[in-house]
Amino acid sequence: MSSLAMEFEALENDLTALLALLEEAEERFWCNTLARGLTQIRERKLAGATFVLGCYGGQDTFSDLVIGGRYSEREPLRFRNLNARLTELRTRTFESANAIAARRSW
Repeated sequence: MSSLAMEFEALENDLTALLALLEEAEERFWCNTLARGLTQIRERKLAGATFVLGCYGGQDTFSDLVIGGRYSEREPLRFRNLNARLTELRTRTFESANAIAARRSW
């Protein structure tokens, strides 16, 4: 398997796990948005990686998302755990997408 194929596979896996977490947290907007990129990633298109990267950065973007707000007071441990998982998966997904987009050759 080529390194590009492995990078796409890593991105697909990371994004799939991230989407499952967003679904668990009932975060519909970002789940629907990122799912559009997953389609292109499964087709191994650069546009999928750049789409995902475009969701990050700036105010009120995916980078700022906090999930599970309904748990913040009555189940604070669950709230913290959801957001710790989000932070980890968000970072891995960004790094996977960036690895593809930063390639010098295709």
